[in-house]
Amino acid sequence: MTMANINNKIAKSVVKAYKKQKLLPLMLGKEMKIFRKNWIMMRIFSKPSKKRP
Repeated sequence: MTMANINNKIAKSVVKAYKKQKLLPLMLGKEMKIFRKNWIMMRIFSKPSKKRP
């Protein structure tokens, strides 16, 4: 599974969770920070041939 697929799944499940229940803005901020970091990492290392942890 590629980083893109993983992040896509995370994004979808996160959106679903936020729609179901209104979480604290603090939690949302934390989640978005982690997701943004992952997204930036994915953009930097977006070569499909390279596998990264």
